[in-house]
Amino acid sequence: MTTHSWLEGPRGRGLAVCIAGLGVFLAWFGAIQPALDWYHGRQQYLVDRQDTLEHLRNVAAQLPVLQGDAARDRARTELADSEMLSGATDGVAAAQFLQKVESIASGRGARLTAVETPAAETVKDWRKISLRVSMRATAPTVMDFLRAVQTETPRILVNDLEFHCDAGQRPSDACVLMASMLLSAYKPVEKG
Repeated sequence: MTTHSWLEGPRGRGLAVCIAGLGVFLAWFGAIQPALDWYHGRQQYLVDRQDTLEHLRNVAAQLPVLQGDAARDRARTELADSEMLSGATDGVAAAQFLQKVESIASGRGARLTAVETPAAETVKDWRKISLRVSMRATAPTVMDFLRAVQTETPRILVNDLEFHCDAGQRPSDACVLMASMLLSAYKPVEKG
């Protein structure tokens, strides 16, 4: 047997098939499969980019509506802020509130006869500042005061309203009333 005899005959063909199979194996896993993986990865990347583009187009189409909503929210917040009491503390807010109520009363010809300041309460994100006031005035003056309170800013709420005529007087428009009520207004809770 010669040194080249193993390359001939069935052994040689078997060896050639093994070498060819090894070449195909190396070509597939060394070049073709990585190229296919890269191709599929790029294809998925393009699909993802198209999805992102479609999403951004939808967001852009909704932008005018969202800007309108934001403008309305800003306007509501500004309105809400103008309808609330200001003041760094509850005491300062209560003093400003009392000045406002006294101004409304004196502007309508009513006179406050008693003022009590109940403790402030926290209601969600707001501090409820209340004043229990009593006044002495005619019925039309009290009604005018209540109408004025309802239209004022900061927004004032009226609760526990009681009327009494002076002893010996009959209820009428000329009757001098003793009116007692709980007035409340809100201020934002200080965050911090």
